Amino acid sequence: MWFGKESGKGGTGADPQEDLTPVTTRGGDDGRSGLLDGSRRFKDDPVFDALGYVDEAQVALGACRAVAGRPETARDALVRSLAGQIETEQYKLLVAGGVMACPVNVPFLAGQEVITDADVARLEERITWWRGQAELEPRFFVAGDSLLGAECDRARTVVRRAERAVVRVVRAQGREEQKAVSRYLNRLSDWFFILARWADRRFPLAE
Repeated sequence: MWFGKESGKGGTGADPQEDLTPVTTRGGDDGRSGLLDGSRRFKDDPVFDALGYVDEAQVALGACRAVAGRPETARDALVRSLAGQIETEQYKLLVAGGVMACPVNVPFLAGQEVITDADVARLEERITWWRGQAELEPRFFVAGDSLLGAECDRARTVVRRAERAVVRVVRAQGREEQKAVSRYLNRLSDWFFILARWADRRFPLAE
């Protein structure tokens, strides 16, 4: 789904009905949807599960970024830096979705980005750095000690669910670029577990 180029920018002064691409196309009314190569599959295909959960993960990260921007947290310079890091990974999740939407044995679109080992390495560096800021006690954690922490925990679980869905596709197709998405999601979930523990101590809810 995409929108006209002026969508969200105040328009051009022309008739909005002429300016916007329709949201409802009825193209999926037969229970199928399209992949990047134009092929169509039923919406309960495992590929669409993976795409849906990757999309949910991107939105869950957005909720974390929105909470980080609240006045009571945004004054913290470290949180402002974190918000930028989270936004970077939101865009990488869009890339991951594109990778999953390309069937095995079908070439990627010209210029299409893919998830690489460098993306995984970047997350591993962030895990190491943020691990130095957080205190991890040897126990199970219950979400909700802080608002930002709770959203990070939510993101962690959504990302892990996306990883499981991607693994199902990888097991069926074995595409190398999709294996990289699986590794990326694994590290992303680990990072948000650490962020949740850090946020719980940094911004505890008032008792």
